[in-house]
Amino acid sequence: MTLADFASAKPAVTVERILPETVYVENRGSTQRLNFDIELRNHTGEPIQLNYLEMRAFAPDGLFLTRAQIGTNGLPGPIEALPERTIPPLHTLYLFNPFPDLPTESPIGRVLLKLFHTAGETSLEIEPSLPPRPYLERSPLKEPAYVFSGSDLNSHHRRVALNSEPALAIGLDRITQRYAIDLTKVDAKTGGLAKLPLQANEDWLAYGMTVVAPVDGRIVRLRDDMPDNATNDSGRVTKPDSYEAFGDDASLGNYIVMDIGGAYLLMSHFKHDTLSVEEGERVTAGQVLGTLGFSGDTVYPHLHVQLQDTPDPLSAHPLPILFECIRIGTGPLIRDKVESAVDSGLFMQTCSGERRGPETP
Repeated sequence: MTLADFASAKPAVTVERILPETVYVENRGSTQRLNFDIELRNHTGEPIQLNYLEMRAFAPDGLFLTRAQIGTNGLPGPIEALPERTIPPLHTLYLFNPFPDLPTESPIGRVLLKLFHTAGETSLEIEPSLPPRPYLERSPLKEPAYVFSGSDLNSHHRRVALNSEPALAIGLDRITQRYAIDLTKVDAKTGGLAKLPLQANEDWLAYGMTVVAPVDGRIVRLRDDMPDNATNDSGRVTKPDSYEAFGDDASLGNYIVMDIGGAYLLMSHFKHDTLSVEEGERVTAGQVLGTLGFSGDTVYPHLHVQLQDTPDPLSAHPLPILFECIRIGTGPLIRDKVESAVDSGLFMQTCSGERRGPETP
């Protein structure tokens, strides 16, 4: 085969990378979640457009479980829901997996993704892994909390295009917060985050909530000296003048990193000078750690919770957050669920009692 023949035989579209490197499948009860992204490369000098995507899921024994698809029927249709589906000439397209939750209760051993485009078809297979233990034992907040952002499809934790100019400019090659959750407090009647008129930090409903250890572990990193952001009498939020001096991880504000055995748990945005633990200290689930504040890169008080494979919040690989038992839902529909994750828009609190099975009222 000549070089010319080889060049002509090369596929027009190939998979540049799949992120994260390990794809986890999370059991959601009636669905299975697959949280990953794909970067596609166009090897031609012409733009290539995606027009139909299909995913098939198979059990560990090879049995077909379910499939999902998004496309069109001759007229503009569901495929238009993709934020971008044109792969530029000799460039890449960062594709957020549009099938985050597959409708099956059975374990998934393999998924086959087919992408049909104007230059043909590109396929890839993924063998997902189960999230590693340990799972968290309880909510990190003493009071019931509202999940303002989780790791579901449209969460800002999950959707970061790593081939974008801003990501490339800072050398970002992974989304360390991919599975993170942001916990706050809302008004039970209005859903608002603060008492109005908003004139001070104390008017934010979550400001001052008690943070506890959600699992046993050892404190391996912490910061407690960053001033909180300020809320003035007109409701405007400003960062402290010293913000930039706190370094590359200033966005976290005051934070704790716990070694929980096989993984590291990051919790951030604590109130200035309220941590009640020290580096090296061992803590038990339910032990008070500090107070939720308004430090770091945030426009409202919340507790950012993130699980990762190393202590470094900026370079670690992300890990899914699952709870041994957590009480989640909305209004009267709140239920205890075991070995469960939580999503945006849900209320959550520690289970009402001992584990009693997969779901209890």
